[in-house]
Amino acid sequence: MVVKPTYSIPQVKALILDGKVVITRIAQESALADFDFGEKEVIETVLALTVRNFYKTMESEQKAGLMQDVYHRQIGEKMAYIKLQINEGVVIISFKEK
Repeated sequence: MVVKPTYSIPQVKALILDGKVVITRIAQESALADFDFGEKEVIETVLALTVRNFYKTMESEQKAGLMQDVYHRQIGEKMAYIKLQINEGVVIISFKEK
């Protein structure tokens, strides 16, 4: 079974570059604690994602029917777990050490 992202990387990047991006408080806190990353570094990391970083797609725990894509990306010695969804813009749900 081949699993593909719900949202295309070009769509995600276009929305972010258009300023349509929100980072949840939990994602901000874990990005700072796990990687010493602020908003700028989180967004730069998401913009650098490729389809090769895709891990899985899953249904939102909060809202049935809303899908979220999970990516893994190596950052130095650590592996990042990044969860994204699109509403009106990109929502960075999670950004933490895997």
